[in-house]
Amino acid sequence: MGQIKGVSFSEEHKKRISLAVMGKKNHNWKGDKVSYKVLHQWVRRHLEKPEICPCCNKNKVYDVANISQEYKRDLKDWEWLCRKCHMEKDGRMDKFLKVRWTSEKDWEKRTGLVRSQAKVD
Repeated sequence: MGQIKGVSFSEEHKKRISLAVMGKKNHNWKGDKVSYKVLHQWVRRHLEKPEICPCCNKNKVYDVANISQEYKRDLKDWEWLCRKCHMEKDGRMDKFLKVRWTSEKDWEKRTGLVRSQAKVD
């Protein structure tokens, strides 16, 4: 927003116009019929980010995690977690470690070396 035919709006007026078409009042509002990516973006904008992870009490990179796995547009159904806690809560950490260690063992069988002993050029 800015000028209409040479008329400039005050910051207060611009804010009132913005609030008048926010959320459900906006003609582009889709409610719960949004994509996974857009829903996560919306939650990141509206859910306050904590200083530390509520699970492990460490300060790391945070993800927004859906609690119920239903992906509703309800901020009570979301939380900020560090990446590790998020993967553990979703059950992805076990899968990640299983694949990682399986591939490590396969690599060792093929090369006869432990990865930490292999030279990196």
